[in-house]
Amino acid sequence: MVGRDAVFEKGEAAAKVSIACMTFLAVVKGLAAIFSGSVGLLADALNSFSDILASTMVWVGMRIDRELNLKKETIEALTMPAIPPPSGLRDEVMLVDTSFSLGFARPFHGHEFGVSDRAFGFAVASGSFAFADPDAQVGYAYAPNKVDMYGPGDPREKALRNAFYSCLKIDREVR
Repeated sequence: MVGRDAVFEKGEAAAKVSIACMTFLAVVKGLAAIFSGSVGLLADALNSFSDILASTMVWVGMRIDRELNLKKETIEALTMPAIPPPSGLRDEVMLVDTSFSLGFARPFHGHEFGVSDRAFGFAVASGSFAFADPDAQVGYAYAPNKVDMYGPGDPREKALRNAFYSCLKIDREVR
């Protein structure tokens, strides 16, 4: 059986390689955009930086878990149901429904993720999405290579998430 430290080391190594590769691609795209004057390449470079942010959050989360060995109370606080604001779930800036608790996105009608409502994560407008699913004891991250403004309803991400849970033999159809 592989020990907890070995799992963290492999995960951290994968996250570092992912961040390094995405950083390289973002810089190359940014330089190409500057020299060619392409607005499309510039937008793609900026999207790559949002992907770097999502991967960095996954890596930081792994480091925090490994170094701090999060207390049971912390996990309980993170997994408690989000309390909706009195005005409702509508974000008046993004003009979409959202649900947050302790700085993390939480599942809600229209954007369910994880095996239960105890999951928590982070999403960016470009489509990158990462979350922890404590009930399934997994973490998940998605970074698209093409920006589309699906918000939380990206069919590419949903299909990948369904396949992810299917591989784990967890019956969870993404809505």
